[in-house]
Amino acid sequence: MKKIFTLLVAFLAAVSTSMAQGQHGAMKFSGKASFSVASVTVPVESDTVLYQAAGQNAADITIPSMTYQMGQNSETIPSFVIHGVSYAMDMTTMTANFTEQTFSETITVNSEEKQITGSSLVGAYKHDAFNTFTLTITFTYGRMPMPITYTIEAYYIKTYTDKLDVMIDKKYTVESVAYNVRTYPDGNDTKLDVEVPTFDLPDATIGALTSGGYTVKGLAFDQNKGGYYRDYSADGLKLHFHTASIDGDYPLSNTGANNILVTFDGKKIKIVNNFKPGAMPFLITTTFPGETDGAGVESIKTVGNEGNQPVYNLSGQRVSPQAKGIVIIGGKKYIR
Repeated sequence: MKKIFTLLVAFLAAVSTSMAQGQHGAMKFSGKASFSVASVTVPVESDTVLYQAAGQNAADITIPSMTYQMGQNSETIPSFVIHGVSYAMDMTTMTANFTEQTFSETITVNSEEKQITGSSLVGAYKHDAFNTFTLTITFTYGRMPMPITYTIEAYYIKTYTDKLDVMIDKKYTVESVAYNVRTYPDGNDTKLDVEVPTFDLPDATIGALTSGGYTVKGLAFDQNKGGYYRDYSADGLKLHFHTASIDGDYPLSNTGANNILVTFDGKKIKIVNNFKPGAMPFLITTTFPGETDGAGVESIKTVGNEGNQPVYNLSGQRVSPQAKGIVIIGGKKYIR
């Protein structure tokens, strides 16, 4: 309990920030999901829900669309918002619990009103290191004779906005870009997903260019590099690259030339991305300095010689002494 209490105190600032964000704008959570219709269960590798505070103890939750195959036909249940979902805050675990409740919504599809009747909703929004969001709903849609059950376990996507330095033949600066970063548990380790944004360089020496966005998944902590790193040249990623003379989707498959490193220093985040589209002869390096507002990873030391003290994860659970990522040792946070 002492370890859990220490952890909760450390994240009180993050809780306040998260709640404030919810009051002013929708918060995005992404993770694995599934939905079931009759005997058909459809797994979804990555789904996104939106959470918008709607009062002191209520929230609006946006459910993503669901597409499934029923016989020869493909059916889609469109995205919809569940308004006024009530929750009770457990201050001991810093968790907003969506206790069992029903809901009813009406949406318009192709000028026709569709009734959504929810027979069950339960879930939680936990203010831990990952801002974990879980939800299970069962509902009927329109005239469908069978209910649909949707389940998701998702983690907060934090947006960092700042200038971007781009090095090609010389350094250029883009005044404002936004990176979306998702931090999530993977066994005893911590992983990151990074959405690399689109940017424009109207005054580049090689001509005005636009570099498209893409998402790098599964960055793991690299002790030697001091941050979360991934060589994504084998991930099958592409970006859309446009100049006056070229315009198309190019693979990011040059071994050793496509990699990304994310480091944290106190409240600051730094993202260095190297990429080489297709057979283009030049390497592009972007450097993004951004500053967190307390809701991200902060105040973490690099682990050193901590003896044989027990090791805990960010949920206060004891883990292997060899666990990677963010850990608690002797009441302090370390990154390894």
